[in-house]
Amino acid sequence: MLVLRGISKIFHPGTTQEVRALDNINIEISPGEFVVVIGTNGSGKSSLLNIVAGAYGPDSGSITIDDHHVEDTLEHERAGLIGRVFQDPFKGTAAHLTVEENLALASKRGETRGLKIALNDALRREFRERVRELGLDLEERLQYRMGNLSGGQRQALTLLMATWKAPKVLLLDEHAAALDPRSAEVVMDLTRRLVTKHGITTIMVTHSMQHAVRFGDRLLMMHRGKIVKDYSGADKQRLRTAELVGRFDQMRKQELMDESVAELLRTQYV
Repeated sequence: MLVLRGISKIFHPGTTQEVRALDNINIEISPGEFVVVIGTNGSGKSSLLNIVAGAYGPDSGSITIDDHHVEDTLEHERAGLIGRVFQDPFKGTAAHLTVEENLALASKRGETRGLKIALNDALRREFRERVRELGLDLEERLQYRMGNLSGGQRQALTLLMATWKAPKVLLLDEHAAALDPRSAEVVMDLTRRLVTKHGITTIMVTHSMQHAVRFGDRLLMMHRGKIVKDYSGADKQRLRTAELVGRFDQMRKQELMDESVAELLRTQYV
């Protein structure tokens, strides 16, 4: 279980550039739950993932993974608990290494590294079998350099690497956004299969209303650092794209209204 209690984060406090990225966030995510997060730009989606990953710490609040407090641990200290896939398909792999060398690194995640052979016949057989399950015919390309593959192929392999040892939490940061539509569908289908197969607690940030409706057990809508809507169970199953788009339009209109009022006050009282 992943639990966030009273999480707040302010960037550049006390200055004209002050941004309240997260404002008293409280979330409980059950083991194996697949949570989708949406929101307007600057709503706090990426900050939420970064706080969970340990890229930076919260100003206040606690984070527990399976009852272990991690809010004060560094990002690399959480690596054995958390898998992450970024939007950029070239960010999660080493381009100069072969596919099997990248997989070898993923298979050792969280382990103490010693002086021993990283690749052997048993590992290569396992790599071949698990890559075959992707259904992309990449099992014949284990000797290829990762940099020679397409963005969609690399992102599929990045997903496999991130879930190789079934982390406690998987963070997906718009991981299909930079792909062409066909590759995005392949990666999203693979996401569903891997998350379901391993029962991984997952948080996926997306800008796609279609993906937000079609995937996940639960949907959180964020705005100005707060969770403003939480759809789960039957409410999530009944959710339709048009309804979600309508709520987004309401938030955008409110945002514009707030900015207009602020500008009016500035011009009247300067």
